[in-house]
Amino acid sequence: MELFVSKPRIQTLIAQMVLRKFHCESLATEFEAECLTINHKPGLAHRWDDMLKESQVLQLMLDLLERRERKGVAAR
Repeated sequence: MELFVSKPRIQTLIAQMVLRKFHCESLATEFEAECLTINHKPGLAHRWDDMLKESQVLQLMLDLLERRERKGVAAR
């Protein structure tokens, strides 16, 4: 039963990571915009940092699930 749960979960994590990547790229582009005032840059940098941290957590979860799935397949 666990394998039935992990495959959709892995796909969901991958999709979430792709979304975080696009969001990080968008924030980086916005940060470099010439029209951005110095007052807005710290907020953008904070949001970008949060997105990077979320991406790292998602990557760790993905790695753990994939490792567990490989071990489960190898055990069969």
